[in-house]
Amino acid sequence: MPPLALIVLGLVMFFPCDHAIDQDMGFYINSALNLFAGKGYTSMDGSSITIRAPLFPWMMAGSFWLLGVSVWSAFWVVRVFCILGPLAVYWLGERFVGKWVGFLAALLILSSYSMNFWSYTHLDAIWPVFVLLFVGLVHRALDTQKPPVFALAGLALALGYWTKEASILFLPLPFCLIALDKGLRNRRVVIGLCILVACFLLAISLWVFPLLFSGHDLYTALVAEKGASMLNAGIVMSPLALVKGYMVGLLDYYWGGSDNSQSLRANFVVAPLFLVAWLFCGLKAIQNDRLGRSLGVGLLLLSPYMAYVGHNNLRVGHLIILLLLSYLALAWFLIETTEGMLNLMKKRLKMPGWLKPVMTASLTSALIVVQVFGAGEKDKGSLLVMRESLISRTLAGKDNTLRMVNLYNERDREVGEWIRLNIPQGSSLMISSPGDRPIYFYAHAKYRVISMPMPFFTFYNTAQSTAINGRAKGPVVFLTAWSPLNDPRNWISALPEEVLHAAIKKYGVDYIITDAWLNFLTLYFDQNAGFKKIKEFDKGAIKIYRVLELRSSSKFEPLVVDRLIHYLRELYKSEPMKLSLYVKYFFEPYLGWNADRVRKLAGIALDGSSRGYRVVACGKIY
Repeated sequence: MPPLALIVLGLVMFFPCDHAIDQDMGFYINSALNLFAGKGYTSMDGSSITIRAPLFPWMMAGSFWLLGVSVWSAFWVVRVFCILGPLAVYWLGERFVGKWVGFLAALLILSSYSMNFWSYTHLDAIWPVFVLLFVGLVHRALDTQKPPVFALAGLALALGYWTKEASILFLPLPFCLIALDKGLRNRRVVIGLCILVACFLLAISLWVFPLLFSGHDLYTALVAEKGASMLNAGIVMSPLALVKGYMVGLLDYYWGGSDNSQSLRANFVVAPLFLVAWLFCGLKAIQNDRLGRSLGVGLLLLSPYMAYVGHNNLRVGHLIILLLLSYLALAWFLIETTEGMLNLMKKRLKMPGWLKPVMTASLTSALIVVQVFGAGEKDKGSLLVMRESLISRTLAGKDNTLRMVNLYNERDREVGEWIRLNIPQGSSLMISSPGDRPIYFYAHAKYRVISMPMPFFTFYNTAQSTAINGRAKGPVVFLTAWSPLNDPRNWISALPEEVLHAAIKKYGVDYIITDAWLNFLTLYFDQNAGFKKIKEFDKGAIKIYRVLELRSSSKFEPLVVDRLIHYLRELYKSEPMKLSLYVKYFFEPYLGWNADRVRKLAGIALDGSSRGYRVVACGKIY
């Protein structure tokens, strides 16, 4: 009965009428479309994808085959795992402690606004299901010591890895559990662990070996590009700096650094209780409790990832697996605390048998009410989600039309359909981001799409990384900053005309499409006789140009996005050293601009009246 109730509640909570797809999700949808179309695991420009294993796109391609090609078909895959996650937590809680711990944990998950929000915008809710299955199977294998169960555990973790390589963090779990329990150190368990590891390695080798043979290093092939960058950064750091960065990253993940919008505290009103629950798990682990050990080891294995996310202010949803385990720990803590309080009271008072379930239900209800009606900095409370769900609006007799908001909206669909009817299939299209992915999808993957080049320079906590190669010649089309000053991902982009023309020539671009976010690019294409506008949508929000020939606009005034000016001004005030590094590593070697010119750039008027530049804004129609 509890699983059925959880499924029904999941259908209410995880099926809103308004759906939003971001850029990351668009990447997976388009790669799934290419798989379905027989193009293989490729990107929009036809190149092979190596940055992520393909299980998630495969699942969406299967959904396209069953339900037809649409954004909604892709969403069903995500929604299924949104519900499977709480069910997996219920299963673990029931297995280790009792069904009410699992049921309470799942209820808390399903009643959380932030869990709802972060679960269906990315693939973050998918790989944790396989990891939770792995955790349960590991304990089953250690109990039964049967080789087939060890093999299943290895394959479960491999499925998580094929979804996201971060799942490999949990591979040491069974070894840690054996190290903590002398009773498990026997020949049958050792053989079982060898089987588990062998099954896991054999399954992931089908993805890793082709990457190695294609020239990737072992780190990148095994843990993807971001994982490799994290490992490499740790290798070159001193032990003291590594420990300091680790501790600061953990603090930033919970509390937030210069920008706390992605912190655990800002996104979950019950975040302080998570800390208490994890301390409780630590005490239970010291007392040799199996669930306490599993949760404690899991937290330690995830902690480097937590530090990385916190240090770089990445979305809190990266670690849905941690949040699922945190709710399990919280439910366990609540029920154990209730029982402990009642046991103390029984020593002095005669307690009726119904008091325990009443107290447990009261505490559970209080927490659910807090999550439903309460609101934090980013946690808006799940009442809004419940009101706007498909089922709730249908039962209330309200408009239950499914709507796509932000990317993949009706305007993107209109553009894609026009392209299919008016532009020859197989043509090469250059599209500015973020419109490139939805337009590619609605054009049914019939075209080669190249994203608008965006050479950039960025600082990730003083570590320079650049996509710049040599000094650009000729005029600059535009400059912008992509992130605010208090975000460690701050970076600056500049698109010289030389780079734009080189990309057009390299990929044989036939048409260029400017989307609404970078609409100011139309100011360049409209004045250059080498491009001819053939169509516009939504009063010029999106424009399509045919490439006639490559002509230089030597007198073109660079377009400077207003956020870059704000960013440079803030750097002058608070971080002049970082600004000097931008000048040294970006402006001077790439654009030939010295410190004086950058200072003048920071001082230009935002009303666009300054000579030599034109100030523009993202999202404004020109």
